[in-house]
Amino acid sequence: MQVVRSRIEGETSRIISEITSGRYEQVLLDEDFNLLVRDIDNDYSIERFSGGEQDDIAVALRIALSRYLAELHNVHESTILIFDEIFGSQDEERRNNLLTTLRTQESRFPQIVLISHIPEMQGEFTNTLVVEMGTDQSSRVKEAE
Repeated sequence: MQVVRSRIEGETSRIISEITSGRYEQVLLDEDFNLLVRDIDNDYSIERFSGGEQDDIAVALRIALSRYLAELHNVHESTILIFDEIFGSQDEERRNNLLTTLRTQESRFPQIVLISHIPEMQGEFTNTLVVEMGTDQSSRVKEAE
């Protein structure tokens, strides 16, 4: 278990550092796999952090776990990441950092599905689909222009 814990800690730490521009650089998992984040000289549970920071930490952990599981099972071609509304609590800088981090995952995860109501997210990736309400109250999907 220590090997698993160490790999997940290392990967999560690298990702959270990217997302937060180095503000947080170390994530630890205690013996019960509770998540702790180093801030200056102390380790804190995620409850101590703001909602946006908790979201960043959760995304970093999700990516790290996905990468670990894909590597463990030697699965690369059919892997997919799905993120639903991960930008709602982010300011513009964190949103941009998060987008950059997601783009760096494209080589490992050929399919990244990003769901967002934030109009600025349209067109950030190669393929963007927009879901709109039709006049008959049904959903319609179209490719973003």
